[in-house]
Amino acid sequence: MKKTRLCIDGIVDKETQDRVIHQLYNMNGIREAQLSSDKQAIEVIYDEKTSSEEINNHLQNNGYKIFK
Repeated sequence: MKKTRLCIDGIVDKETQDRVIHQLYNMNGIREAQLSSDKQAIEVIYDEKTSSEEINNHLQNNGYKIFK
């Protein structure tokens, strides 16, 4: 399992949090997605069926701005 932290524009908004987490769980290989303890990012645990690049691309293709 691998882990990544996604800083996404607007993630402090509850509706955005819910939409992003829902989008992530629709991807193959996502094991867990949750709001970070500081409420500034989404933490994602994923397996070999996906990668951090695929996760970033998926969210960007769905209109989310990811900060590095």
